[in-house]
Amino acid sequence: MPHLAGKAGDSALVADPATVDGTDVEKAGSFRKAFQELETRIKLFTTLPIDSPDSLTLKAKLREIGNSEGATKLS
Repeated sequence: MPHLAGKAGDSALVADPATVDGTDVEKAGSFRKAFQELETRIKLFTTLPIDSPDSLTLKAKLREIGNSEGATKLS
């Protein structure tokens, strides 16, 4: 996974599909799943009301996106 500057929280966006062992079909499925999970999170992120003065609500929504299905806990 690439390193991102700043505090990343306690979850990665998705599991690293490059670490999957298996057949070419299984590996391709892993990348497809990662793409779909990233696409979903990006769509959720772009719908956030960034002009809202309530930063606590915005942080809570970002946390929900980070904890959505498929998120990977960092060690």
